[in-house]
Amino acid sequence: MNTLTRYKKKKDHAWFWYYGVSRLALWVVTLGHDVRVFNEATKHIKPPFIAVGNHQGQWDFAYAYKALLPHKIRIVATRYQFFRPLTGILMRKTGAIGKSQFASDPSAVREILRTIKRGGSILIYPSGRISLFGEDFKPFRGGYELLKKLNVPVIMVHLDGSYRTGPRYNPDIKKKGRVDVHTSVLFTPEELQNLPEEEAQARFDSAFCHDDFDSPNQGAYRSKNLIAGLEDLLYMCPECKSDFTMQTQGKNIIKCAKCGFTATMDARFLFEGAIGAAPPATISEWGRMIRDEERARADRNPRFMIQAEMKLCEHVKKSERMTPIGTVQATYDAQGFHLIGDRHGEPFERHYSCEEYPAIHFLDKVYIIVPDSETVLCAQPATAAQVTQFAVVSEMFSTKKAAVIA
Repeated sequence: MNTLTRYKKKKDHAWFWYYGVSRLALWVVTLGHDVRVFNEATKHIKPPFIAVGNHQGQWDFAYAYKALLPHKIRIVATRYQFFRPLTGILMRKTGAIGKSQFASDPSAVREILRTIKRGGSILIYPSGRISLFGEDFKPFRGGYELLKKLNVPVIMVHLDGSYRTGPRYNPDIKKKGRVDVHTSVLFTPEELQNLPEEEAQARFDSAFCHDDFDSPNQGAYRSKNLIAGLEDLLYMCPECKSDFTMQTQGKNIIKCAKCGFTATMDARFLFEGAIGAAPPATISEWGRMIRDEERARADRNPRFMIQAEMKLCEHVKKSERMTPIGTVQATYDAQGFHLIGDRHGEPFERHYSCEEYPAIHFLDKVYIIVPDSETVLCAQPATAAQVTQFAVVSEMFSTKKAAVIA
């Protein structure tokens, strides 16, 4: 038996790490969460299978693992997650599969195929990134084609409440509340082969449509400070439409420093007006207002773009930190994402079309990932709110481009 074979066998049978260390770690990070699993519809499914899920918050994989027990599954995750000191170790020890973001990745596909062939199971998040405002839409193209090629049962892991326990705007302050996990059979192998393509794609797309603030699970959540950091997400004022003027105060107030608009948020993440116009009712509704306004700006101005000077940062393995290595001017416009500046004192330039980078991906809410085959590169703007705007505008331009092509 050669070294490669021994390594693969060990990786596929890491009982201690998967059922021991990783289960303990996941129990710790979800401690206090009221996780309710409804998996009667899939208990009869035997490996190999593919599990797919809507991607709401940072603990989604923990909820999915719980719902799919006792089966051992390999999660497919962006390669950038592997550089995190503790998370990366656990992912490698439990056999996680690294994949390039928003791009075809033959090596990841080959590993998925090998896992299925050996009788293993896979967990994939077809949307490719955590939801911005608590809403999920149809996943990026290519996901259904992979499922059809694998031709094994497809289990849908649907999460309700996950965004509110690990929201985009503040992953550091733990929020405790109810999370419902529903599993169902999305496709049987026979349906993958026999359903008309349009019908199957429509079923696949609709399975991921979810609004965490308009769902059956609407209980209260507990936290030291539920609203802290919300100005980094809801960067636009609903009344005067100014950017980067929102501020949070105390434990429940968000206010515009320019026009004085003020709203309060309760333990159910619902907004009430205090000063000015009536606020959007929820974070997702506020997010739709921001998306609509950014789209209106682009419709009014064919040359619309957003720009910001950012630090170019590189992950240094020795220190496990993102270290500044240069400065770039970042732009997102109708042609895509552009970076021009310097790296280690040498000229640096990158360009990604809307198809190549359809939705800005971020780390720790302050870093914009720069796709690069050589190393882990990120661009860091002055504020986290700018990261959100780049994410919103990238999705807006990509959607407009897709609509024109269709």
